[in-house]
Amino acid sequence: MNVPPYLLDGEFNSATVPTLIGTPPQEINLTVGVYTGLLAAYGYDCVLCAGPTLFDSSLSSTFNSSNTTWSSAIPSFNGTDVNDTVSFGGLFDVADQGLVYINDGSKYPSIIWNGLLGLFLNPLNASSISEHLFTHLYQSSSILNPVIGMRFDPANPKLTIGALDPNDYEGTINWVEMSQHPDPNGDYYNTFSVDGVKGYNGTFLPFGGNLTAALDSYSCPGYYGFAFPSGANRTQAQISQTPTSTPTNSAQCLSLITPTSTPTASVVLASAALSSSKKYNVYGQPGSEPVSLFGVGDMPQMVWN
Repeated sequence: MNVPPYLLDGEFNSATVPTLIGTPPQEINLTVGVYTGLLAAYGYDCVLCAGPTLFDSSLSSTFNSSNTTWSSAIPSFNGTDVNDTVSFGGLFDVADQGLVYINDGSKYPSIIWNGLLGLFLNPLNASSISEHLFTHLYQSSSILNPVIGMRFDPANPKLTIGALDPNDYEGTINWVEMSQHPDPNGDYYNTFSVDGVKGYNGTFLPFGGNLTAALDSYSCPGYYGFAFPSGANRTQAQISQTPTSTPTNSAQCLSLITPTSTPTASVVLASAALSSSKKYNVYGQPGSEPVSLFGVGDMPQMVWN
């Protein structure tokens, strides 16, 4: 996961995750969205779409468009429902995954770059859950647990899929069950108030007003998990503390399988798979570095008379 080293007013401040889309795969740095379950990629010919990595559907042999306009489209943020293979590092693949091919992204130039990786599984929307990328990964036994871990520390950002990374914390996680009362509008469970953000130097920036957030969960209640981060200046007595009570449904919801190894990614991107092995000089630019070309092998041979 990529996280900006600091926040700037009016600039792009979101985290992005390298996501592989298509066959051969194209690496698209999708913007992380914890407020939605939408999976979307900015098209190569997208109008006013921000970001340096856009998806070229013409390069993917598994791309399939429904030719149906995305149901939530608006004039300044719209696209088409499509299907293609989606993967993370070549380790977790979902074939024929539904996503939105964005044609116009002019509404969110400073909020969304390249596309959107929505991580929110709304427990009140069964259809959204069943169609979600991570649901497909879990149902296919591609991941150990139905859990996603996020670390937004600029020094070591990461998205952990299917497990909690034991290298991120020390001691035992203290789980606290959240209230199961929905928010006033009845849209979400597991809601909690956010007062502000705290910086590394201890400064606190209040948000003001009544900002409410929701933690998504599927068949289980939501839980807070507290533990000491690895490398924290804590005594062994503090680290070895254990929770004083066991949350409800812990046997079902908190019996997470601990990973025993870290898989190694190995993938050949479209930029390499479709590039010519031979490099060519650039016309009109003498002295410039030769470049590889896409599709040069598919060009008809010239016949000289």
